[in-house]
Amino acid sequence: DQKGLRDDTLIVITAKHGNGPIDPSVLRKITTGKLQQAVQAAAPGALAQITYDHGALIWLKDPSAAGKIAAALRAHAEELGIQDVLHGTRLAGIFPPPQKDSRTPDLVVVTRDGVIYTSPHDGKLAEHGGFHEDDTSVALILSSPKLGHGRLVRYPV
Repeated sequence: DQKGLRDDTLIVITAKHGNGPIDPSVLRKITTGKLQQAVQAAAPGALAQITYDHGALIWLKDPSAAGKIAAALRAHAEELGIQDVLHGTRLAGIFPPPQKDSRTPDLVVVTRDGVIYTSPHDGKLAEHGGFHEDDTSVALILSSPKLGHGRLVRYPV
């Protein structure tokens, strides 16, 4: 207002991730080794890499083992803090097929709220994003006198 810029200013408000539970008592740290052991037990030698975070991305040397590993992870969902495991056609709706893009993991582990894969004594209270609703549906608000009336848009940004 003081500089006469209000009519030519676009205000952008958005949010980034950082998945620490609001209630710290909900935080549950699970060591990365537990998830790796479950994958290795389900399909020995198939694991290429796991990237840990608020969830996990898993690449395999043998992609044909994805279904077997997903079933094993689901069978241990409680102890591993798993809400869901995405692979195959469910993962294809999010990423290009792993056979066509090496950046695409073969499996995605979606954790339960409050779970992060890390050392129990590392001091972390939060991790980066995952595949929960609050990670994939982030608010984006634009405000300017030139935009007119607001509307709700539900579209990937």
